[in-house]
This record gives sequence, structure tokens and C-alpha cells, in this order.
Amino acid sequence: MIDYNKINWYKHRRAQKIKRGYDQTVYTFDIETSSGFIPPGAMVAQPFDYSKTPAFYRECQKVSICYLWQFGIGDEYFFGRELKDFMRVLDALDVLPGRKIVWVHNLSFEQVFLLNLFFPEKIFARKAHKIIYFEYGSITFRCSYMLTNLSLANWAKSTGAPPKLEGFDYEKIRTPLSPLTPFEMAYGQRDLEIIKFGIDKMLDQYDLIQKIPLTQTGRVRKEVNDIFANDVRYRYKMARLLPKDAQEYIRWRMCFAGGNTHANWYYAGILVRGVSEVDIASSYPYECCSSLLPMGPFRLAHNPEKMLANPKYLCICEVEFTDLQATMHIDYISYSKIYDVRMIPDPDRPGKQKEDLIVENGKVHYIGQCKMMLTEFDLDVIQQAYSGGIKILRCWYSRAGRLDKRYVNFILDLYENKTKLKGVKGSEDLYVYSKQLINGIYGDFVSAISYDDTVLHEDGSWEEVEKSLQDIDERLNYLREKPWRLKSSYIWGVFITAAARRDHFRMLKMLDKENHVIYYDTDSVYYIGNHEKDIAAYNKEATERIDKALQELGIDPERSRPKDKNGIPHQMGIMEQEQKDLPEFKALRAKCYAYRDHRTERAIPAVHEKIPFS
Repeated sequence: MIDYNKINWYKHRRAQKIKRGYDQTVYTFDIETSSGFIPPGAMVAQPFDYSKTPAFYRECQKVSICYLWQFGIGDEYFFGRELKDFMRVLDALDVLPGRKIVWVHNLSFEQVFLLNLFFPEKIFARKAHKIIYFEYGSITFRCSYMLTNLSLANWAKSTGAPPKLEGFDYEKIRTPLSPLTPFEMAYGQRDLEIIKFGIDKMLDQYDLIQKIPLTQTGRVRKEVNDIFANDVRYRYKMARLLPKDAQEYIRWRMCFAGGNTHANWYYAGILVRGVSEVDIASSYPYECCSSLLPMGPFRLAHNPEKMLANPKYLCICEVEFTDLQATMHIDYISYSKIYDVRMIPDPDRPGKQKEDLIVENGKVHYIGQCKMMLTEFDLDVIQQAYSGGIKILRCWYSRAGRLDKRYVNFILDLYENKTKLKGVKGSEDLYVYSKQLINGIYGDFVSAISYDDTVLHEDGSWEEVEKSLQDIDERLNYLREKPWRLKSSYIWGVFITAAARRDHFRMLKMLDKENHVIYYDTDSVYYIGNHEKDIAAYNKEATERIDKALQELGIDPERSRPKDKNGIPHQMGIMEQEQKDLPEFKALRAKCYAYRDHRTERAIPAVHEKIPFS
């Protein structure tokens, strides 16, 4: 890297290529930071020490400092040690012709440090600390992580860029005065090289730097827009699928939930041997292709039970639960999704009340009384996983149907490319593109119709301001008047995630008969015991279901099981074995588990017994 004082701005200005008002140079930026802890009474920060207790660190002041910044102008990379010096670079860049885009991986992190230099003139964030871009003069800082959803290391692997350097000591405390080794300098430059390589790949497809979408979901939208570009009838069909008003949209939002993720509370914190794992192959794309989805406006049902039993319709319901008790080791209901919870006297606080429920790490195990808005798929799961009173207060129904054949073919094309091109030399770009797009399709379906305003204050604090009912209604009316902006429906995303949870639960229920489920996460299950027959039965049903759906659409079912480069078919939607008889596995709670695999220790047979539910 070169000292920033040696940037030849005159040479760069002559080399600029301005197209449609934008400088086409790939600018990149990154910082390297050190974090430490200052104990009470001390003057100097200390690195993290694993021998210290959490109580010790609660008393410490946490500090972080930028000791190196890197700025890339095309294939030239410059550095500085004091972050304040970066302002000289920004001001020089700002006066150059055209608008400039500076790419930063995980912009939300860098933004915290850049606030010490300037306050953004405009900022666009998905939510607090999830920044997509912000502006300073003629310069737009854009987040390449939002564009790829990949770490720098994985982005490098997927694009064929030089790999991220390994062996860096993150615990060592460095300051702008610390001498840096050639390796430490090369480590900083490599990050910029990976970003530059990845953006160059994007430019091969999008031609102009300003045409690169803001997010991975934006890439999907562009492709789908091309599919339905001239189909006015389809666009007006999407307009009919908009919620009729803000109240209905809020109901849909209340129904939406992500993947079912948790640890079996019986095994939480216990070291278990002989744990295996299965994953559902492309779970969300499978549901897009195989599930029935709402295809018409929702109407209030006068006979909810009749509509729920009719396969021609799909329902969302407001239900009331009374004395609901989990009957399995799998707690399904998220505490965040319930409301109007019954209160009872708190024996530990005389005169005070508490909620009548038992919650285990965010999941409801028992509840005396509450209400919940949900899809009929979730209602079906809850009826299997809990006992107690379930009363349907209100129910809305919509005509059930399949996703448009063109959309399904698009998903199958991406799945086929992702499968058959994996590891094929010369096809890396199409493989990566297909893999990223198929992961982004679900994101397009669940993109909110109306986002809350995310505000960054000058003191660095964030505030999320809810949109009013009037604001939401205005947004809905705007979309109805401009239906060519529509290509999918938010309610599809609501039912796709619910269908994925329903199918995932089927496997959990099979394994929970013997209390063999240890941990589960969205499309995976970690379990003990031999369940090959259960997995085979699940896969048979999953295959038959998608075959039926594709036949109804006039699509060859074989397209759901393309072959890889070795001629091996990969059926979408089935359970695939990922791990087998892991030597050690321990789960604490959702998103918190660890295991030792066969590379570090030989497998030890599982030791378990049938444990009754209590």
C-alpha cells in the first residue's frame, strides 16, 4: 500500500470515466481497529483475557480505536494511520467530477468511526445499525455486505478473488503509533482487493456502477422485472393481492415469523455424543414451487371451521389460547408473537401482577390465556404441539393457487444452475450468480410494503419511527396506481415461511417421539439415534408433493432434481444428511451450539434412553 499523501489526484482526474453522471472508478474503503478493556482505576486498555470472569468485564470500560485505514482507487491502494486524515482524501475526492460510489464491506461498522469525522447528509438503513448507504457531498458510501450477504472470506471463495489472509492476531492491541509488519499491511490491502474483485464481477453483468442493486434482493427484483416486463395483466393481478388497507397489512405483519429455531430444553447445556444432522435442501425455494399460496383478496369468514377445512382456500386467523401446555419437548410459539396475555398475582411481589405463562428462552411452554394472529399452517402445528383451549375469534380466507409458472421456472433454472455448475471450471460466475439469486428470492417475497423510518441522530443513537396508518394507506394507494412496480406479494412470503415451519415440524415430530431432537434451526435438525426410515418417509412425501405441484403447472417434475457434475440427482426439498455421529455436541439455546467433528476426534456411539415427557 502507498501513503495517502502520494495520491496523484491530477492523474486520477484525467483517467476518470463519467457515464450518466457517475464516475465508473471502483473506490473501496476499510479500517482496521483494536478493541480493549480498561479496568476500574487503570489508565491503559488490556486485551481480552479468557481467564477473567464476566463480572470483571462488566466493570470495565470498553474502548476501540482505528489504527489503520485503507482507501482503494481502482487497483491502487493507499493507507493512513490517523482516521482524521481520511477527511483530506474525502474532500479531494468530493471536488472531482461526477458522483462517486465508495464500497465498504459491513458499512454499519465503519460508519460508527466515520461519525467522528462527519455526519451523513443522507442515510438509508434497513433498521438501526443495518446501513445500506449514506452520502457525503458527491460521495455515496455503499455496503457490499448488503449486496452479497457473504463474509469477505466467502465472497472471495465464490468469485475466485485472492483469498482472505489468515493468521491475523485480533487480540493484540494496536494504535496509530504502533509499527505494523508487512503481513499486517498486506492483510488490510487484501480486504480491499476482494471488494474490488467482487464489484468488477458485478460490472460484467450490470455495465454501469450505478446500476448495481443496493441489496441481494434487488438483484432478484431486476431479474423478475425482466420476466414480467410486458405483462400488464400480471401486474394488475399483483395489485389485487395488496392488502386493502393498513389494518390488513398490520395483520399480515403479525402473522409473519421466521424459521423455527431452538434447542430441546431437556438437553440444553448437556454434552451429547453421536449427534447427526439433516438439512432440507433449498427449503424456501421448495415451498415457493410446491406450496399453495393466497391468490386473491382476503375476506372475513362467517364460518371459520368450514373455510379452514376447505383445501381451496387459505386462512389467517386471530385465535385465543386458554391453558395451553406443550405436549412435546419442542416449544413452537414465540413469546414475541402473542398479545393480551392474562395477568395473575405475583407471589414474590405482593400487590403486583405477572404474566400467566412459562417462557423458555423466548418460546412459550405454558400460557394461561393470550391471543395470537397466525396462518392456518401455524395453527395446524400448534394443535399438534400443545394441548388446551384454542378458540378462533376471527378468520379471513383467500383463494389458494400456485405461483406463476414463469416464476417457478425461474426458480428451477437457478436451482439447476446451482446444482450442475458447482465445481465446474469455467462456470464459476453463473454458479455464484444462481446461488445468490436463489437465496434472494425469499427476501424479495418478505420485503416489507412499508418500512418504518430509521433515523440516525447526531449523537450516534438510532430511532425507529413507526409509520402511521395514514402513511401505510398512502403507500398502498401509490402501489395500486403504479402496479408495474409489483411482481410478487408480501402475503406469499408470510405463507412460504409458515409452510417451511410446518414441513420442518413434521420431521421434528417424527424424531421427538423418542425425545431424540437435540437442536433445530429453520431447515436443519440435530438428533440422536437411527432415523433413516423417518427420513426416507419424509423425503418420499416431499418428492411426491413437488411432483404433483409441477405437473399441475405443466412443468416436468425432473426439473426439481437436477444432476450435479458427477451425474448424481439432487432433489429439492428433501432431508439430506450433513453430519453423522458427531463425537461431541452441546446446545445452549437458539443460535448457540457447538460440536466436535470427526476431523478432531473419532466418533463415540450415542448413549441415550427413552425419556418420557414431563
